[in-house]
Amino acid sequence: MSHVISLFFQTALGLKPAAAAIALGPLMIGIIVASLVCRPLIGKRGRVLVIIGLDITLAGAVGPWGRGAVGPWGRGAVAPSILVLGVGMGACFSSIYDFAIGDVAPAEAALTSAPSEQR
Repeated sequence: MSHVISLFFQTALGLKPAAAAIALGPLMIGIIVASLVCRPLIGKRGRVLVIIGLDITLAGAVGPWGRGAVGPWGRGAVAPSILVLGVGMGACFSSIYDFAIGDVAPAEAALTSAPSEQR
């Protein structure tokens, strides 16, 4: 996701690569803070936390369109959405795979954990 956002910053907003990397700062801050806050809550909230995190991720992903990100105030309009995107990613991505394959029978675990390695 951060690669796509970096390309958006460079192509649509005209940022240089170094400036695009710095502009990803809110994303990284959101991921770090939400991961630290949400990790202890996974045992209590479980799948609900993953769904809330995915909803927040969606809100951050669609935010730039609603804010006119490619318009004349594009750079400032994107930063809050990028922060929200990072918070959503940090809230759910550390545990989403555990919940996605957590209820699979042990005999089928290899099939669900590594589908690209099937022959």
